[in-house]
Amino acid sequence: AAAAAAASAAGAKSPTDLAAEFKLQAERVRLEAQMMDAKLTIEKISKLETKLDGNGLKAEEERDIRNQIAAFKTKLDGPNAENTASSEASVSASTAIPTSSPSSEPMQVATASDEDISSLISVNEPEKNKSAATIEMEKKIPPISEKELKERSEAFLKTPKVLQQMTAAAAGFKDTTNVTGIIKQMHKDEQMEILKKEARDGKKAEPLDEKAFEQALDGYMNLPLPIQDMIARSAGLENGRNASDVISKLEKEGRLIPNEDGMQAGFEVSTDIVDSSEIDIIFNDLEKQEKDKYIENMLPSETRKVDAIPTEEDIDVFFTQVLSNKSFNPTDKPANIPGGFLIRGENRLKDGYELVETLDKKLAATNISDKVQFYYIKDPNPSTEEEFQNYMNDLPVIVVTGRDIEPETKFLTKATISLIGIIFVASFSVGALSFNEVLVDRLDAEVQAGTGDLSWIQALSAPTFFAICITQLVHEASHQAVAFKDKFKAGLPTIVPSLQTGLSGAVTPLMSSPPNLKSLFDFAVAGPLSGLIISLFFMYSGLELTAFMSPEAQSQLPSLPLQLLRSSALAGGMVEWLLGEGILAQTPTAGGTALLHPFAIAGFVGLISNALALLPIGNTDGGRISQSLFGRKWARVVSGLSLLILVLSGVFGLDESNILLSYVLIVTIWQRNPEIPCKNEVDDVDFGRVSVAIAAAMLAALTLIPLP
Repeated sequence: AAAAAAASAAGAKSPTDLAAEFKLQAERVRLEAQMMDAKLTIEKISKLETKLDGNGLKAEEERDIRNQIAAFKTKLDGPNAENTASSEASVSASTAIPTSSPSSEPMQVATASDEDISSLISVNEPEKNKSAATIEMEKKIPPISEKELKERSEAFLKTPKVLQQMTAAAAGFKDTTNVTGIIKQMHKDEQMEILKKEARDGKKAEPLDEKAFEQALDGYMNLPLPIQDMIARSAGLENGRNASDVISKLEKEGRLIPNEDGMQAGFEVSTDIVDSSEIDIIFNDLEKQEKDKYIENMLPSETRKVDAIPTEEDIDVFFTQVLSNKSFNPTDKPANIPGGFLIRGENRLKDGYELVETLDKKLAATNISDKVQFYYIKDPNPSTEEEFQNYMNDLPVIVVTGRDIEPETKFLTKATISLIGIIFVASFSVGALSFNEVLVDRLDAEVQAGTGDLSWIQALSAPTFFAICITQLVHEASHQAVAFKDKFKAGLPTIVPSLQTGLSGAVTPLMSSPPNLKSLFDFAVAGPLSGLIISLFFMYSGLELTAFMSPEAQSQLPSLPLQLLRSSALAGGMVEWLLGEGILAQTPTAGGTALLHPFAIAGFVGLISNALALLPIGNTDGGRISQSLFGRKWARVVSGLSLLILVLSGVFGLDESNILLSYVLIVTIWQRNPEIPCKNEVDDVDFGRVSVAIAAAMLAALTLIPLP
C-alpha cells in the first residue's frame, strides 16, 4: 500500500492556494482509505465464506459466520442490497481499482445497491495552476493499451457500487457513467506517481530544517494508527507509537523529501500486502480505528503527547512489576489505545481508593515511575449492544499514559488574554458611570472648562473594579485551596473578558490528576460556590447602601441598564425586593437604567460569572462537576444538551443581553475538551456532594433565568 503524509513548508504560493491544495490532498487520502476499507471488507467476506464451506462447524458457529457475512455485505452495498455474494479476490494496494488476472477467478459481488452514496462523496476537482515540471512529466505518460483498458473496465464494473463511486470520485468524476474516462484518469494518476518517485530517487534528499521536520511529524500524527504502523514497519520499526523515531528513520533513509514544487515536506512509503495474515492485521486495525476516535473524544489530547507515550518496554514493566493477582488481576494483555495502553482486569482490593494507593507505591519502586501515569477509570471504549444487555458496559479498567499531562499553554498568550480581561473589567467599571446623565454632564462641563481633572472618575469607578476583582480572587483561591489539600496541581487562571459584564470568568487548568472524583468535585464546586456567596454579600450590601443613601449621594452612583438587570431572576428579584417592587418594570428618566452602589454592580457581575461557571459544559467547573456525578460518557451528553439549550435560548429571544450566547462562544474556543483523568474515576461521590451539586444548580438556574 502506498501511504503519504505532508506538512507545509516555505514557498511562494498564497495561503489560499495552499489551503486548496491541502484540501484536495486530504480528500484524496480519505477516498483512498475508504477504497482500501472496502477491498479489505471483500477479502474478509471471502475468508469467512471459505470457513463456512469447511466441515465441523456447529449450528451456532455457522449462524454467527453468516451474520458476520451479512453485516459486511451490508457495509459494502447498503442495507437494501440484494443478491450479495463474494468469492476470493485479488487485492492490489498499488492500484486504485482491482485488476483481473488469468490465474484467479473474477470477483463476483453485487453490482447494484438501493443505497447510493454519491451525495456523500466530495469530488476532487482537477488541479489548477500546475507547475511546469508537472506538465512536462505528464507528457511522458504513455497511453493505456486497449487490452488493459478493457480488462480494467470489466474489473471495475464487477466491484461493489460503493467502491465504484469512491474510485470515480478519486479520479475527479461526479458519477460512474464514464467508465473509460475513469480508467484512463486512474492510469494517468498511477503513472504520475511512478514518474514522480523516479524523479525523487534521482535526486539527493537534503535534510529538512527543524520547522519542516516538526510539520512532517504533525502530518504523520494525523494519519490513522493502522497507516502509522504500516509506515513504521516499512522503516524497520515494530510499530508507529514513537513518531519521532519513525520520522527520523524516514529522513535518514532519504524518504522524507520535498515535492517537485518545493512546497511541501512529505514522505512516501511502499509496503506490499503479501498474504491474508497481513490483511487480517490491517482489517482489524481499521475496525479499531473507530474505537480509537471515540477514545480520543473521551480523553484529552494531553494524554497523547508524542514524546511521552509509553513504550512496549514501559508497559511490560508496569504489567509485571506493578500489577498482581492480589491487587488488580489482569484478564487480558495490554491493548494499544491512542496515547498509551488499556488493561482489563479485576480489582481484588476493597475499593478504588485502596487500589490506587497500592499501585502508586509499587509504581514508585520501579524505574518507570517518572515516565508513566496510570488511571483507574471506566472503560473509555464505546459500549456495544451486547455489553449493555449483559450489564458489561463501562467496566473498570486501567489506562496507562505518559507522565506529562500538563496542558501546553503559552505564558505570553495567557498573560495577554488576562490583561485584556482586566482592561475589560476596568472599562466596564468606568462604563457604568456613563449611564448616569448627571456624571456625563459633569464630565462635559469640565472638558469645556478645560480643567482636565478626571481623578473623580477613577475614584467613582475604583470600588466597582476592585469588588469585581475580589469576587474572582475568592473564586480562584478556593480552587487552589482544594488542590493544595488534595495534593494535586492547578495552574494559574486566565481571566476571560465579557462584552456585557466585563468579566466572563476564568480558565483554571488542572496540571496533574486529582486523586479521585470527590477531589475533582470539591475543586470544581469550591470556586463558583464561594464566588456566588461573596457576590450575594456584595449584592445585598450594595442594595442596602443604595436604598439608604440621600438623593444627592445617589446622583453620583454608577448605573446599569434595566435590560441587563432583568437578565437574572435572582439579581433582578433582589433589586425589586430592596429598592422597590416594579423598579425594573418602569423606565427611569436616566434612559432605562438603575442607579446602584458599586458593591451591588460587582455583586451582579459576580453572580453572572459564577453561575456561568456552573453550567455543565466541556472542562468548565460545571463540566467537571458533571463528570464527577455522571462519568465521562454521560457528561459529554449533558454538555451537548446544555450547549443546545443555551443556543436555543439565544435564538428564541430568552437571552436578550446575549450573555449566554457569548459564553457558549468562549467555551467552544477554550474549554470544549474533556478534562484530564483522575487517578480513580470508578468510586462515585457521596450523597452529600450530590446534594451540594443540586443546590448549586438551582442557584445557577435562578441567576441565569431572566425575569418574566
